Amino acid sequence: MKRVLLIVALATAGCDALPPPPEAGPSPGTPLDQPMRGTTPTPTACHDISAAQAGPVAVIMQDNSYSPDCFAISSTQAIQLANDGETRHSFTIADAVDVVVEPGNRTETEPMEDLTGPGTFDFICKYHEDDGMVGVVIVR
Repeated sequence: MKRVLLIVALATAGCDALPPPPEAGPSPGTPLDQPMRGTTPTPTACHDISAAQAGPVAVIMQDNSYSPDCFAISSTQAIQLANDGETRHSFTIADAVDVVVEPGNRTETEPMEDLTGPGTFDFICKYHEDDGMVGVVIVR
């Protein structure tokens, strides 16, 4: 009888010491700072430019892409748009911003607080959205 009690006591002694199961997260091989293919970039994948510089944020428009295509800025910052592509591009946020930039040209928006206020906004090139020329800006 003493052996049975000793075995039961040993078997249950470590139950409270077990670590909790791991939380669900990204699958192995998926970097935390990279959005999954086919999804809108998330804030963790965005470049935080709000603290890095106080002046305008430079966004390069190339043929069918923005660089950076996801970034966070302060509401007091403007966006400087440079079209380094061969075709006309736009920086368009629905119902707030629609700036067209011809090839080889540059322009600057008003500070974002004057255009959108704080929030997370999708932007597109109205000429090349179907080609994947899209992005996300987080205005703080």
